[in-house]
Amino acid sequence: METLDPQELDLEAGRELVRVARESIEMKLNGRKGEIEIKNPLLRRRGMGFVTLETFYGDTTELRGCIGYLRPVAEIWKVIAQAAIGAAQGDPRFPPLKRNELDYVIIEVTVLSQPSQIRTEDPWELPKLVKVGRDGVLVERDPWYSGVLLPQVGTENKWDSQTLLAETCMKAGLSPECWLDRRNRISTFTAAIFRERKPKGEVFKVELSQSEGDLMRKV
Repeated sequence: METLDPQELDLEAGRELVRVARESIEMKLNGRKGEIEIKNPLLRRRGMGFVTLETFYGDTTELRGCIGYLRPVAEIWKVIAQAAIGAAQGDPRFPPLKRNELDYVIIEVTVLSQPSQIRTEDPWELPKLVKVGRDGVLVERDPWYSGVLLPQVGTENKWDSQTLLAETCMKAGLSPECWLDRRNRISTFTAAIFRERKPKGEVFKVELSQSEGDLMRKV
C-alpha cells in the first residue's frame, strides 16, 4: 500500500482526522466500542502522525499529551486514532485524561512525511540543511536512543536550526552537541498540521512561517 504524502491532505481531510482523534478519545473514555466513519479514501492509506492535546484556558493553552508514530504501520486514520488515545491516556508525563477534561482540550493532528536522513561529510553543515518552519527533526542512535520534535515546535519557540538540533538531541537523551557525532542519525521530515481553534471548534490548517519564526494559522 502506498504511503500517504501529507501534502495530499486538504482542509476537509484534516477536519476528518481531527474528528477521528476526538471520537476515538470519547469512545475510550466512555468505554464504548464501534466503527468510526471514514469518508475520504486518502485516509485509508498508510501514514505517520502525531496527536497533541492542549488544555484551553481562553487566551493560553498548556500541553496535556502528545503521542505519535514515525513509521507507516497502518492506515493514517487508524494511526491518528491510536495516537489520540495514547496522548489522552499513555503519555508518561501526564496523568490519564478524565472524561470531564475532554471538553476543555484542543486537538492538533500532525501528519508526517517519511523521515529522510541528512548525509553530509561535514557535520557542521547540518544546521544549514535544517529549515525551521519546514522541518521536524529525528535523532537516533542504536540501539535505544531516539528523539523527535515536530516542525511546529521550532517555530513556536523561535529557535534557529542549531538550537532545534540541540533540543532534539536532548529529547533523545543525548548531549546537545550529539548532532556532531557521526554515530547518530539525523533525519528531517515535513508535515501537514490541523488544529481546533477551541475545544470542539473550527478546524484550520496551521501554516508555519519560515522567515520570521512566527506561528501563522490560516483556514
